[in-house]
Amino acid sequence: ELGWYLEFFHGARVAYFSVDDHTGHGSRDANARALLDEVMTFLSKAGGIGVQRSASGSSLEEHLRHDEESFNLRKMTNTDSGRVAIVMPPRMATMAAMENAQAKEVWNNTWSCINALDRNWIRKRLAESLPDSKLMFLEIELTDPQLLKQHADAAKPAEREKLEALREWYECSYTPLGRSASSEGHLSFLRYRNFRDMETHNMSGYLRMRVAQFLSVLRPWKHTIYLSRHGESTYNVEKKLGGDPPLSLCGDEYARRLGDYAERCIQADARTGKKVAARLWTSSLQRTILTAAHIPHPLVAEPAHGAAPHGLHDAADERDDAQPAWEQMSPRVYRNLDEIFAGEYEGKTYGEIKEIAPSEAILRSMDKIGYRYPRGESYFDILARLDPLVHELESYHEPLLLVSHQAVLRMLYAYLMGVKRTEAPKIDIPLHTVMKITYDGWNPPTEERFELGPERSAFLEDASS
Repeated sequence: ELGWYLEFFHGARVAYFSVDDHTGHGSRDANARALLDEVMTFLSKAGGIGVQRSASGSSLEEHLRHDEESFNLRKMTNTDSGRVAIVMPPRMATMAAMENAQAKEVWNNTWSCINALDRNWIRKRLAESLPDSKLMFLEIELTDPQLLKQHADAAKPAEREKLEALREWYECSYTPLGRSASSEGHLSFLRYRNFRDMETHNMSGYLRMRVAQFLSVLRPWKHTIYLSRHGESTYNVEKKLGGDPPLSLCGDEYARRLGDYAERCIQADARTGKKVAARLWTSSLQRTILTAAHIPHPLVAEPAHGAAPHGLHDAADERDDAQPAWEQMSPRVYRNLDEIFAGEYEGKTYGEIKEIAPSEAILRSMDKIGYRYPRGESYFDILARLDPLVHELESYHEPLLLVSHQAVLRMLYAYLMGVKRTEAPKIDIPLHTVMKITYDGWNPPTEERFELGPERSAFLEDASS
């Protein structure tokens, strides 16, 4: 999730390296150097960190000045977050198939970072080879019984058996970050305990701070996100861009149906029928606020937030004797969720835009995600707006209904479902449809769609009869 966040919101090129893929080079040192070579090769490529000069000493700009592709890569180097190599410890799935002695050897790889000596070796080698690179160690510690159970339940039987067989050896062989005889004060690291308590050390620089901020809200419990575009507006009927129009008659009917759906399906647990605490976000534009106007807001038992990280459970499992204190789906209005601002073309149709500026349609088709409306916004501006909201969204465990606009929902849907951000502007977000996305820390996201209607032609025919 961290790698995907950096790639989607910050344009980083992310690659993952697993320690157990580098075990057949004859010795512990050879294994470590093989992985180091792969990491350096990845980070040294154009568009990454530490590429200001080529091997010959000439600047990258001088060496590739007339190469259009390299120009684009140089542009990425200066505007995006470069390259991020994430090195992960040996996977239990791999070690489960090994004899205990071999599994210990793999775990003891230098890049497993199990002691201060190995961590210092990595720091020195990277500093020698790529002095402009930034190094950061991440440690997640689980001691909470419920979290440990959830972790074990996500593993296959063979993995659990291997973990239990070598648990004592693992625990004795590992020295936590900053807990050795050396304080490791020269390292940048982050320790995260039970997804609640965070300790950071020597954390400087923009990207490191973004990593820390994102991890601080990351929770491995179930997330249920409902995405809905606003009901049909008068501008949708007239095929106009932007603005702040009201709903059409068809859109108002959808608002009524959404209110009923929210009460039956979002505010109640599907298994037990019990009421659950839920949340509601809209943009500041009236078509989203009107779309959510028929959602009821009764008081329900306030969820016990302190228990959520332990049990990773749904709000329906909360205690029954809690006092009603939670206003169900109390509306929260965010300007961050407003539709993309079309600038000079607000309130105009695409036909009118072609007459005013024929070249704009061509420019937009060439780079839809980067195209900026004159005096308006681009999809990158939407990404910047959504970044802090995604942090807040990740920290919730209550179901969340988010009513927004097509451009915004394209980016949010793409992020939640793992679609590359360059493909997001092509995603169709239909009117009068609720998209339910569910994910947690152990499984990929799943999606369900609920078409609530009405279809415009059928609705108008019924209304006129």
